Amino acid sequence: MHGKPLIERILPGLTWQLQKKKEVLVDINPLVGYRLTGRFTVGGGWNERVGIRHSRITHFDRIYGPRTFVDFKISKGFSVRSEVEKMNTFVPALGLTGPNDGSRQWVWGVFVGVKKEYKLTKYIRGNVQTMYNFLDRRYNMSPYADRINVRMGFEFPMKKKVHSDHHGK
Repeated sequence: MHGKPLIERILPGLTWQLQKKKEVLVDINPLVGYRLTGRFTVGGGWNERVGIRHSRITHFDRIYGPRTFVDFKISKGFSVRSEVEKMNTFVPALGLTGPNDGSRQWVWGVFVGVKKEYKLTKYIRGNVQTMYNFLDRRYNMSPYADRINVRMGFEFPMKKKVHSDHHGK
């Protein structure tokens, strides 16, 4: 990345994940990465989750918070990816079983996994991530349905615009 303009180091993207508990859970994570080198990218974004039950969005299942990541390319199209997040979620009270027994809390998540990239178009790269959540279900606080999480994403690599000189100078 030495000598590359700033615009070519910035990598906007979007990741989404579907889960099934009692309802369908949809996570949407807009993000921005910064390429430190040709192999390392760091970045962050915002994760927003909604629950859908009977074709309606449920506010009870809303989860949100910041997420950071580091990607390290290991082979053509493959990266090791790690993420740390802090999500605002409803945490049930220990020993109580009613739907309103508990409170909203900020819950940490630590994920490590593999990301596979593929080219969709000239301007869009797709990816699939398989992530393992190391803090899943710790004290029954994790907002994820399982330890293994599969996410899909899109990245939009940017190039510096080349201005042509129409006057031949």
